[in-house]
Parts: sequence; C-alpha cells; structure tokens
Amino acid sequence: MSRMDWHPRYHRAFLEGTQRLTLEERGCYTTILDLIYDRGGPIPDDARWLAGWMNCSVRKWMAIRSVLIASGKITVEGEGDEAVIRNERADFELDSQSARRRANAKSGSSGGRKSAEKRAKAKENNDKGQATAQASLKLKTETETVSSVDKSTDAVRVVVDHDKDAWDQAVSILTDRGALQERQARSLFGRLLSANGLEARDMLPSLASALVNQTQDPAAYLTKAAESIAKRRHGPPRERRVSWV
Repeated sequence: MSRMDWHPRYHRAFLEGTQRLTLEERGCYTTILDLIYDRGGPIPDDARWLAGWMNCSVRKWMAIRSVLIASGKITVEGEGDEAVIRNERADFELDSQSARRRANAKSGSSGGRKSAEKRAKAKENNDKGQATAQASLKLKTETETVSSVDKSTDAVRVVVDHDKDAWDQAVSILTDRGALQERQARSLFGRLLSANGLEARDMLPSLASALVNQTQDPAAYLTKAAESIAKRRHGPPRERRVSWV
C-alpha cells in the first residue's frame, strides 16, 4: 500500500457511524483516519506520539482509544513496540488505490510501447515516400492521446470507475459477511440494482455504511437501502403484473 494525498469520504456513512461518539472522540477518530491514509497503512500504537497529535494528555488519549476500539472504529494488532492501529475501511481504500495504480501503470507502459512502434513504422514509410495523409493523421492522434503519466509529477494518473468500485465493494461485503459465493453475490447485487432502477455507484454510501457499522446481514441491509434510495428518487415502486402462461 502507498500513501494517499486524499481519500474518499462517504459523509452519510460517517455521520451514521459516528453519531454516538462525543465531539472529542469523533475528532480523534478523524485524525486517526488521516494519519493512516497519510502513512499509507497502519500506524504505530504509540500513546505518547498519538497524544501529541490529539493535543491532549496520554491518559485522555488512552480513554478515547478504548472507546474507539469498543465501538469497532479501530483495531489494534500486535503487542508492545510492534502494535499497530488499523481501520477496516482505510485498509480497503488503500488496497483499492494500489490496485488501480498498478493497473494504470501496466496499461500506460503497454500503450507507450505500442505507440513507439507505430511512430517508428510511420517514419519508415515516410522515408520511403509511401506514407499517406491518413497514416500521418492517425500517428498524430495516437501521439497526442496515448499517455497515462503526469509529466509534471511523474505520477501515474488514476481513473476511478465508481460503478466498478461499487461492484467490488458489494461482492466483498456479501462474500465476507454474507457467506455468499461470488456468483451469488453478483447476482443478488445486480437484481437489487435492476429492481430499483439504480446505478451501482448510487449504492456507494450504503456500502460504506455497511462496512463501517459491520452489518451482520449485508444482503438484507443493501436490499432495504436500495429500496429506500429508489423511493426517494422515484416514489413508491409500481405494482408489477404477473401473467401465468
């Protein structure tokens, strides 16, 4: 995993998941998330270091830490100097970001090689006087468009497909917590989208909420959430007529 300069924030899921936290607890929880994303992974469970970030005493931080652990907002793994603090949602986002970076880097490398080969071919044809205007235009277009690297920062551009992200999250939640096979999870998620006239991305806040709140029955939760979203958008669902053949 690599550090992130920004991270997705599903405000509805966050508000619902932190509703029972006090102002201080919520502030510390937000700081923990920012530290995890900035570090690109779990952070040391160092009481003095974290108390410094929270601008409070070690005793105060340890009390808030206990609340965040008990409410499922953070988990602590390891012991002593090896102990680290994790957040399940942050782990998922960091893994997803790393996967997208690798995919885009691979795509950019492949596209660059193909573009170079085509430019060399076009130059050879031009030298022989055989290149046509159409070939020249094609080369120019490819030269201008085939690039996935930000030259100002040498960083790979990341294109986020929100629908694919929603599908990946839904399948992960339904298989991990709903005890479904991947095919069953995809079928269920597809049916509830179709039945309620929704795009996959419409379910992102509900998926985040299910993950943050550690929903025990994600299938029922997502079905109800989809119906609620559709009702807010389209009104009550129309009655379906069933004809028997």
